[in-house]
Amino acid sequence: MLPTTFTHQIFDLLCRAGRLWALCLVLAFIWVSKVQAQIIVAPPSAEAHYVRLAGRVLAKADGRPIGAATVYNRTSKKGVRTDSSGFFTIVLSNLDTLEVRHVGFKTLRYLKPPSRNSNYYEDILLQEDALELKEVTIYRKRAPLRTIALNPDWERPDPFRLYLFGAGRPRSAPKRASWSSPITAMYESFSRRAQNDRKAAELRAERELLETAAIRYNPYYVEGLTGLKGQDLTAFMGYCPLQPKFIITATDYELAAATLNCYRRFMNDL
Repeated sequence: MLPTTFTHQIFDLLCRAGRLWALCLVLAFIWVSKVQAQIIVAPPSAEAHYVRLAGRVLAKADGRPIGAATVYNRTSKKGVRTDSSGFFTIVLSNLDTLEVRHVGFKTLRYLKPPSRNSNYYEDILLQEDALELKEVTIYRKRAPLRTIALNPDWERPDPFRLYLFGAGRPRSAPKRASWSSPITAMYESFSRRAQNDRKAAELRAERELLETAAIRYNPYYVEGLTGLKGQDLTAFMGYCPLQPKFIITATDYELAAATLNCYRRFMNDL
């Protein structure tokens, strides 16, 4: 092989003289071939072949259909949902990857088999995913104790109660004047009719006593004072049944204090 410097001199001499142009062309080809890189021929890229897949998504354990499962094409970013019977249909190619998922099952990735070159049917089986939940302890939430400042004005007599019962005591029915003889008075005291009349009068007085007590002490009054509601309020009314005579004769301050003391005992016993 000729030295590189000598080859350059011959090439320049022949080209400048304008002779033997064919030889110049041959020498130029040889020079270029020295620095030519190795050519790598890349294989032709694979072409996508689209087909339609129809099938059902079933549970692997018992074969039951899985409704509302998601069949998602990760390549085209499109997906479908199965119906109540687990059926679905989707278009995919040999380059696509399907992702099948549902709550309570492990996610499955599906590739089209190379042998499937036309529309085909295939069932997809999902394996159940056991979810282990942490232990949960449920506590009953107690209603916070309400701190209520008793109003000194509650000690004042209620005008309405004074009108009904006088100064703290219920009025007794006025006695009728009797001009009968002692025998008639004795008869009226011991006869059956007189006894029935007395019992009826006592029942009426007791009913009036309960009705009057219910006006002052009732669930609305207790709810406004303690904040209890619903079942807690019903349980408290059965836990703290104040005597009707006390409810009627007590001042507002005494009634509120008794209710709050009973409320504190009720909350401590829960």
